[in-house]
Amino acid sequence: MISGLNRCLYKLDAVKEKITETIVAAKYANKKKMAILLFGSPGIGKTAIMKAVAKVLGRPYFFISLGSSMEYLII
Repeated sequence: MISGLNRCLYKLDAVKEKITETIVAAKYANKKKMAILLFGSPGIGKTAIMKAVAKVLGRPYFFISLGSSMEYLII
């Protein structure tokens, strides 16, 4: 399961390690549901990372963009 992240997240060791820790902790806590929230500048690979995680775990991938709904907060 986690080994599939190695192929998908090449050269993203710190990110891969943190996501792996989260998945393992959720598994040992016997959690049925888990959410991971990523934030950051455009174009740094957030979407690619989460698509890879969803694929490796065999889980559905949901994308929720708050960009347009948060425009009023930008001053």
